[in-house]
Amino acid sequence: MTKDYLTHHQFMLLQMFLMILAMIVLVLVGIIADKKSPGKVMQVGCWFLIMLSYPLLLLVDSGNWSGIVVGLILLVIGNEIFLGPVNAYLKNLFVMQFRYRGSSLSFCLGVALLGGLTPIVEHYLYQTTGRFSSISIWLIFIALGTTVSLSYVHRKRTDYVGDVVAITAGAREL
Repeated sequence: MTKDYLTHHQFMLLQMFLMILAMIVLVLVGIIADKKSPGKVMQVGCWFLIMLSYPLLLLVDSGNWSGIVVGLILLVIGNEIFLGPVNAYLKNLFVMQFRYRGSSLSFCLGVALLGGLTPIVEHYLYQTTGRFSSISIWLIFIALGTTVSLSYVHRKRTDYVGDVVAITAGAREL
Protein backbone atom coordinates (compact mmCIF):
# COMPACT_ATOMS: atom_id res chain seq x y z
CA MET A 1 0.00 0.00 0.00
CA THR A 2 2.81 2.43 0.75
CA LYS A 3 4.82 1.72 -2.38
CA ASP A 4 5.52 5.07 -4.08
CA TYR A 5 2.77 6.80 -2.09
CA LEU A 6 4.01 7.14 1.48
CA THR A 7 7.40 6.92 3.07
CA HIS A 8 7.75 4.62 6.07
CA HIS A 9 7.71 7.66 8.35
CA GLN A 10 4.52 9.02 6.77
CA PHE A 11 2.90 5.61 6.99
CA MET A 12 3.73 5.36 10.71
CA LEU A 13 2.31 8.84 11.28
CA LEU A 14 -0.86 7.82 9.45
CA GLN A 15 -1.13 4.71 11.63
CA MET A 16 -0.68 6.83 14.76
CA PHE A 17 -3.39 9.21 13.59
CA LEU A 18 -5.74 6.29 12.87
CA MET A 19 -5.14 4.83 16.36
CA ILE A 20 -5.86 8.18 18.02
CA LEU A 21 -8.98 8.53 15.87
CA ALA A 22 -10.06 5.01 16.88
CA MET A 23 -9.73 5.91 20.58
CA ILE A 24 -11.76 9.09 20.16
CA VAL A 25 -14.47 7.35 18.14
CA LEU A 26 -14.56 4.51 20.68
CA VAL A 27 -15.38 6.96 23.48
CA LEU A 28 -18.04 8.70 21.37
CA VAL A 29 -19.59 5.37 20.38
CA GLY A 30 -19.65 4.37 24.06
CA ILE A 31 -21.57 7.52 24.92
CA ILE A 32 -24.04 6.86 22.11
CA ALA A 33 -24.40 3.20 23.15
CA ASP A 34 -25.21 4.32 26.70
CA LYS A 35 -27.97 6.60 25.42
CA LYS A 36 -29.41 4.18 22.85
CA SER A 37 -28.49 0.53 23.27
CA PRO A 38 -25.27 -1.35 22.49
CA GLY A 39 -27.11 -3.74 20.19
CA LYS A 40 -28.58 -0.95 18.06
CA VAL A 41 -25.21 0.77 17.76
CA MET A 42 -23.59 -2.52 16.75
CA GLN A 43 -26.31 -3.01 14.11
CA VAL A 44 -25.47 0.41 12.65
CA GLY A 45 -21.79 -0.57 12.54
CA CYS A 46 -22.64 -3.88 10.87
CA TRP A 47 -24.68 -2.20 8.16
CA PHE A 48 -21.97 0.43 7.73
CA LEU A 49 -19.43 -2.30 6.98
CA ILE A 50 -21.82 -4.32 4.84
CA MET A 51 -22.69 -1.34 2.65
CA LEU A 52 -19.42 0.58 2.59
CA SER A 53 -16.50 -1.83 3.04
CA TYR A 54 -16.19 -2.60 -0.67
CA PRO A 55 -16.38 1.04 -1.87
CA LEU A 56 -13.97 2.17 0.86
CA LEU A 57 -11.47 -0.54 0.02
CA LEU A 58 -11.79 0.45 -3.64
CA LEU A 59 -10.63 3.89 -2.49
CA VAL A 60 -7.62 2.24 -0.87
CA ASP A 61 -6.99 0.36 -4.13
CA SER A 62 -7.21 3.58 -6.15
CA GLY A 63 -3.62 4.51 -5.40
CA ASN A 64 -4.66 8.09 -4.76
CA TRP A 65 -3.09 9.26 -1.48
CA SER A 66 -6.20 11.14 -0.35
CA GLY A 67 -8.39 8.16 -1.31
CA ILE A 68 -6.25 5.85 0.79
CA VAL A 69 -6.46 8.17 3.81
CA VAL A 70 -10.23 8.77 3.49
CA GLY A 71 -10.88 5.04 3.01
CA LEU A 72 -8.84 4.10 6.07
CA ILE A 73 -10.39 6.82 8.24
CA LEU A 74 -13.92 5.73 7.36
CA LEU A 75 -13.06 2.05 7.86
CA VAL A 76 -11.68 2.82 11.33
CA ILE A 77 -14.85 4.73 12.19
CA GLY A 78 -17.05 1.87 10.95
CA ASN A 79 -14.96 -0.68 12.82
CA GLU A 80 -15.28 1.24 16.08
CA ILE A 81 -19.04 1.63 15.65
CA PHE A 82 -19.21 -2.11 15.01
CA LEU A 83 -16.91 -3.31 17.80
CA GLY A 84 -17.04 -0.49 20.35
CA PRO A 85 -20.18 -1.59 22.24
CA VAL A 86 -19.30 -5.31 22.29
CA ASN A 87 -18.32 -5.48 25.97
CA ALA A 88 -21.42 -3.61 27.12
CA TYR A 89 -23.56 -5.82 24.92
CA LEU A 90 -21.99 -9.06 26.19
CA LYS A 91 -22.39 -7.95 29.79
CA ASN A 92 -26.14 -7.67 29.35
CA LEU A 93 -26.55 -11.11 27.78
CA PHE A 94 -25.98 -13.07 30.96
CA VAL A 95 -27.71 -13.22 34.32
CA MET A 96 -25.74 -11.90 37.27
CA GLN A 97 -24.40 -15.28 38.48
CA PHE A 98 -22.81 -16.10 35.11
CA ARG A 99 -22.09 -12.64 33.75
CA TYR A 100 -18.32 -12.58 34.21
CA ARG A 101 -17.70 -16.13 33.01
CA GLY A 102 -20.18 -15.93 30.16
CA SER A 103 -19.04 -12.61 28.77
CA SER A 104 -15.33 -13.37 29.11
CA LEU A 105 -15.68 -16.80 27.51
CA SER A 106 -17.80 -15.39 24.68
CA PHE A 107 -15.42 -12.52 24.04
CA CYS A 108 -12.28 -14.66 24.17
CA LEU A 109 -13.72 -17.35 21.89
CA GLY A 110 -14.81 -14.75 19.37
CA VAL A 111 -11.45 -13.00 19.40
CA ALA A 112 -9.52 -16.27 19.20
CA LEU A 113 -11.54 -17.81 16.38
CA LEU A 114 -12.57 -14.88 14.20
CA GLY A 115 -9.96 -12.37 15.30
CA GLY A 116 -7.20 -14.92 14.90
CA LEU A 117 -8.39 -15.93 11.45
CA THR A 118 -8.83 -12.37 10.20
CA PRO A 119 -5.19 -11.64 9.28
CA ILE A 120 -4.81 -15.06 7.67
CA VAL A 121 -7.99 -14.78 5.59
CA GLU A 122 -7.37 -11.15 4.62
CA HIS A 123 -3.77 -11.90 3.64
CA TYR A 124 -4.94 -14.83 1.53
CA LEU A 125 -7.60 -12.70 -0.18
CA TYR A 126 -5.09 -9.95 -0.90
CA GLN A 127 -2.39 -12.33 -2.14
CA THR A 128 -4.87 -14.15 -4.36
CA THR A 129 -6.30 -11.04 -6.02
CA GLY A 130 -3.65 -8.37 -5.44
CA ARG A 131 -6.40 -5.94 -4.45
CA PHE A 132 -7.37 -4.62 -1.03
CA SER A 133 -11.01 -4.51 -2.09
CA SER A 134 -11.13 -8.32 -1.95
CA ILE A 135 -10.78 -8.03 1.83
CA SER A 136 -14.32 -6.66 1.86
CA ILE A 137 -15.57 -10.24 1.34
CA TRP A 138 -14.35 -11.13 4.84
CA LEU A 139 -15.61 -7.89 6.38
CA ILE A 140 -19.06 -8.37 4.85
CA PHE A 141 -19.11 -12.01 6.00
CA ILE A 142 -18.29 -11.02 9.60
CA ALA A 143 -20.77 -8.14 9.60
CA LEU A 144 -23.57 -10.29 8.15
CA GLY A 145 -22.88 -13.00 10.71
CA THR A 146 -23.00 -10.44 13.49
CA THR A 147 -26.23 -8.94 12.16
CA VAL A 148 -27.91 -12.35 12.12
CA SER A 149 -26.55 -13.15 15.59
CA LEU A 150 -27.73 -9.85 17.03
CA SER A 151 -31.26 -10.31 15.69
CA TYR A 152 -31.38 -13.93 16.90
CA VAL A 153 -30.09 -13.09 20.38
CA HIS A 154 -32.47 -10.12 20.62
CA ARG A 155 -35.45 -12.38 19.82
CA LYS A 156 -34.31 -15.03 22.30
CA ARG A 157 -33.62 -12.43 24.98
CA THR A 158 -37.07 -10.91 24.48
CA ASP A 159 -38.67 -14.37 24.80
CA TYR A 160 -36.64 -15.05 27.94
CA VAL A 161 -37.57 -11.72 29.51
CA GLY A 162 -41.21 -12.34 28.59
CA ASP A 163 -41.09 -15.76 30.26
CA VAL A 164 -39.57 -14.25 33.41
CA VAL A 165 -42.27 -11.55 33.50
CA ALA A 166 -44.97 -14.22 33.04
CA ILE A 167 -43.48 -16.40 35.79
CA THR A 168 -43.15 -13.40 38.12
CA ALA A 169 -46.75 -12.35 37.45
CA GLY A 170 -47.93 -15.91 38.10
CA ALA A 171 -46.02 -16.02 41.38
CA ARG A 172 -47.64 -12.77 42.53
CA GLU A 173 -51.10 -14.21 41.94
CA LEU A 174 -50.37 -17.06 44.33
